[in-house]
Amino acid sequence: MKNNFLSYGRRFSSACRGGLQSIKKRVIYFLLGSGCFVLLAANIHCTKPVYHFRYWKDMHEGIGLYLYNQFPLKGEGWEETVKSFVSKNPEVPFIFWEKIPSGLFLSGRVSPLNYPDDKGRGLLLGLLFKIMNRIAPFTVFWIVYFLALPVLLWLLLELNQLNHAFTAWVFIALFSLSSYVSGAITLTYSSTAFYLLAGVMLFPFLLYCFWGRISFQGYLLRLIFAGMFFAVCAICRSGALFLLPGFMAGILTVSADQVIRQKWAGVFFLKKGSYLTAVFAGLIIFLAPYGITQAFIHGLMNRTNRIHGVSNPVLTRHAIWHSVWAGLGDFDSQYGHIWGDLEPCSAVARAGGPDFTGLPRHIIPFMINDDYERILRKICLKDIMNDPFWYGSIMGKRLLFTVFLVKLLPWEIRDGSAFCYEEDSKKTAVDLYYQFSPTADFFKIGWHHYEWPVEMFMLPVWILLAGKAWKSRNNKIIFRYALFLFSMVIPFLILPVFLTTAGGMEPQAVIFLYFLGFSFALEKLIRINKDREIPG
Repeated sequence: MKNNFLSYGRRFSSACRGGLQSIKKRVIYFLLGSGCFVLLAANIHCTKPVYHFRYWKDMHEGIGLYLYNQFPLKGEGWEETVKSFVSKNPEVPFIFWEKIPSGLFLSGRVSPLNYPDDKGRGLLLGLLFKIMNRIAPFTVFWIVYFLALPVLLWLLLELNQLNHAFTAWVFIALFSLSSYVSGAITLTYSSTAFYLLAGVMLFPFLLYCFWGRISFQGYLLRLIFAGMFFAVCAICRSGALFLLPGFMAGILTVSADQVIRQKWAGVFFLKKGSYLTAVFAGLIIFLAPYGITQAFIHGLMNRTNRIHGVSNPVLTRHAIWHSVWAGLGDFDSQYGHIWGDLEPCSAVARAGGPDFTGLPRHIIPFMINDDYERILRKICLKDIMNDPFWYGSIMGKRLLFTVFLVKLLPWEIRDGSAFCYEEDSKKTAVDLYYQFSPTADFFKIGWHHYEWPVEMFMLPVWILLAGKAWKSRNNKIIFRYALFLFSMVIPFLILPVFLTTAGGMEPQAVIFLYFLGFSFALEKLIRINKDREIPG
């Protein structure tokens, strides 16, 4: 009896210690996470805002939706009113809810703003104005931050269930410290931060699809959540659509695992365990929010045009072949391809198409039409077919520059420069576009930037992958790891490799893959050291 009592006492004591350790660990993780999110907010706060022309477009669209329930609008005097308010406030937009009296925007004529660019950020801004019941000119700098929080928490959830909470917090810390991240979030010239957010969201989705404990309810909830956030990212930055193959790979994997093995054979629409049914159902659920949102935007735009008696078709997309033609000049101009808005116009004019060469650069996007795009497509395909080796060399260079972050390899302490400029004394477009925001080889604490060598993140990842492949003798495990890695990596390469590296920001997004791999490698190293400390 006494031995039983002692045994129960030891078990209870051990359980209490385990519970206290678990609570202690959760408290530490909570404090670490809160600190990371506060750090990211502080870094955004300490980023001086630059009011590019797309900021004013977003403000027009947001104000028009808030005041008139029309989209997109521009109003006389709106820009001057916002500029006057901003000039009287601090340069740092920390108080994102600071408002401008709505009455200042109700006078003057309004008209449709038919700008051929991503409409999502202006739409989100207008909806936030409605929710906040105020016109807040600094809100645009914080939209991605608040969207990033649930995505990062989702990543933490998935990695925690896989017993890799440490990896999650290291990644979140690196994400919060990155100057590239805070710079992209506050960059009003471009909404690339939504592309980056969609890329980060791919991580928890694929981790669940490949390695998680799959349940029908859990999978459905994740599909809906990912679909909603992907829709927001895609309408704000159409380049996010290039990440879609990664999400499709996750859907295909879950369908193969669960349906082919008959684990979901009893679920209502999968009574026969149809693989194709599961795939199409997953894609429909994932893409439905994007389709609904696009239909909503088109409806708003057409309604606005009807109100103002405008019959022009609405424009909601970038000119694809305009960018493809210019992108073929990333590394040489052998066939006259040069990045910029004026050069493709000259090529079209020489080919007998519409001549926009005399127009100001900012007017050209309004003038691009189907005939213009058709001529550029014909020119691009002709050059590629006539010299496939030239095209292949461009693809190879883009792949090399993207995967190994060639432009960021120099380290100022070691090489005297933090960036690999072209030999030509005049900066090329590739160099120029990298400078729109801080590059991915810098981290930030408040106002201070510090450079880190990108090899610090790249080498541990390649060593970890090589070690994993060397140790594993199970072909099925190797195949699954390879499929998982391809599903994560390939989506990040589609846009910068097949379109252009001259975007500058999208090629640097692979740093998130290195952040995640580095986090895994660091956790692996710590676990090895802990194992060595265990006696015997």
